[in-house]
Amino acid sequence: MKETPILFSSEMVRAILDGRKSQTRRVMNPQPIDASNGTWYPKPSSEKAKHYANENHFKKGVVIDFCPYGKPGDQLWVKETWRVAKCYDDLKPLELMLTQRQIEYSADEDWLLKEVRGKVRTALFMPKWASRITLEITDIRVERVQDISRKDAKLEGFLPSEYNGMESWNGKVFGNAQIAFEACWIDINGKKYPWSDNPWVWVVSFKRITN
Repeated sequence: MKETPILFSSEMVRAILDGRKSQTRRVMNPQPIDASNGTWYPKPSSEKAKHYANENHFKKGVVIDFCPYGKPGDQLWVKETWRVAKCYDDLKPLELMLTQRQIEYSADEDWLLKEVRGKVRTALFMPKWASRITLEITDIRVERVQDISRKDAKLEGFLPSEYNGMESWNGKVFGNAQIAFEACWIDINGKKYPWSDNPWVWVVSFKRITN
């Protein structure tokens, strides 16, 4: 069984803990290219790249061949923004682990008094011992980001608003979860991977097994 770290924002961590989120979409890097002769190249810069006869063949084969997150049955441990009390700010993660200091996660209600809160520690460098959420992969596939269905958009974890049939993101209410997802994508990935470019993404479905 493979164990792989995966980053989530505080809002998406809350959605996982609430049971609202069971899917995530991550940009395929590098993006596959469609050659003029109809052959697909999932890893154009690699000599070991496997070639696919067409898009459908590519979709079926690429999950097993190249997914960096693993396969169904493998586990993902969640990295999120965290901190400890200010008096421990000079300690490195390993030293914190050895002293077993309590961790505060940004996705939760604050438990530390404001005056004793330590520095914010980025999710990028969260060590595995500090992770509190483990996910099991249940399915992986590839698709264009704009192909997301309304059902799958809901599984991405958007918070239902008080208005029936509408979803909210970043304080704004949208007509449905697909539109909310588009707004979320633009906020998070829009500069590097514009929505209008319709990039290929990994669609990773999961279930939470620890929290």
